[in-house]
Amino acid sequence: MRLARRSISGGSQLQSEINVTPLVDVCLVLLIIFMIVTPLMVGQVQLNLPRAASADKVGEEHPLLTISVKADGTIFAGGAIVGAERAGEEIAAAAAKDNQRPVVLRVDRDARYGDAVKIVEYCRQAGFHEIGLAADRSAATAQ
Repeated sequence: MRLARRSISGGSQLQSEINVTPLVDVCLVLLIIFMIVTPLMVGQVQLNLPRAASADKVGEEHPLLTISVKADGTIFAGGAIVGAERAGEEIAAAAAKDNQRPVVLRVDRDARYGDAVKIVEYCRQAGFHEIGLAADRSAATAQ
């Protein structure tokens, strides 16, 4: 038994459609990958931290406010770049939300000492009481 092809003009006609299902699948996979990777990349600013064998781990009772200072003087608060001129405002805004949480100051080994002192001063003025300096414990114990 043979199936007959019918068309209006009398000849056979191919019907072509674009199948978007594979495109949607690839887009969703890429979206999921970016959703997983982005928080990991944003959370930490790449710094060359000073080494200290006696560095303690920070407790997890309260969420931390992490402030990072790069060697070129760029300042990050909570993973977002704030700049030196707005650092005091951003720290005060974070203190208005919760000034009981600990502040972890991550300062690059090659950063200026004055930049770190300025950030500590902003934190004290905003009302933060627990201010800690981050150090690279693994590099110190490897030496």
